[in-house]
Amino acid sequence: MFPHSLIRMLSIFIVFGILKLSPSRTEYFWILFSFAMPHFILALVYSQKYIKTAFQHTQNYPAAIAFLSLGALSIYYRYPALSFYFPLHHVLSETYSAHNSIRGNLKKPLNLNLFVSSRFFLNLFAYCILLMRNNPYDYLNTFPLIIYVVGFFISCYIFFSILFRMRLNLKKTMQMDHVVFELTMIFFVVASLFFRFNIHVNDIIFYHIVTWVFLPIKGMKKSGFGSVRKFLFWYVVLILLTLSFTPLAKTAWGLSPQMLGDQFILLTYIHIITSFALSRTNPRWLIRMF
Repeated sequence: MFPHSLIRMLSIFIVFGILKLSPSRTEYFWILFSFAMPHFILALVYSQKYIKTAFQHTQNYPAAIAFLSLGALSIYYRYPALSFYFPLHHVLSETYSAHNSIRGNLKKPLNLNLFVSSRFFLNLFAYCILLMRNNPYDYLNTFPLIIYVVGFFISCYIFFSILFRMRLNLKKTMQMDHVVFELTMIFFVVASLFFRFNIHVNDIIFYHIVTWVFLPIKGMKKSGFGSVRKFLFWYVVLILLTLSFTPLAKTAWGLSPQMLGDQFILLTYIHIITSFALSRTNPRWLIRMF
């Protein structure tokens, strides 16, 4: 009934279930790693149309070359760190996957720039608060917690105020679809100010990956369920193949944890930087650049 919210809620339950069934955080990471590889590979496979389009827009070559050159330097020097890149990638994904679903369901065109911006900062501040209160990273201590909390509630106020003014322009089911998860997020953010949930950045990474198992399916269904079956088949095959290289499988061809960890970091950098060029869950100015 509320497809976007249901995908996000379902993804949380799946990640929580895998975490609880894993003997330790180490085994949990190898399962995450096995889900990440098909996420990286299939993202490129299903972006072929956008790759071709990018090469056809010759007028954008200078900006694109400059952007990708900076990306290549980031990969080589591993700077800025993934702790900077991933939140940006994740929050853009959360913001624009929701925005794309609402844009096509408006009864009349509206300027949604402020609405989108408020959702972006709502997600960004929630990310910072949840990690800062549970498994803090040094970069999060750049600002005191109160800055993140105030920013979060200002973003919430703007987001829900605009959504309320848009209520006559949206079906009730669509309104609920853009409220359910955000209300749940507010609950967890507020609760995290008083209790520790032991949320790790890997949990948010895993949640991000699982949501992208489900999000493409809506578009694929337009081409028939054969496209969905093909996508899910290759996803499962790649999960099992990747899993066979991890210490969990104990196969003769398994790779060392150090090598797998290095590959995970490298491929995450490549995936995030290429997603800025190829993903449709980005600001329009960035999409137009490619």
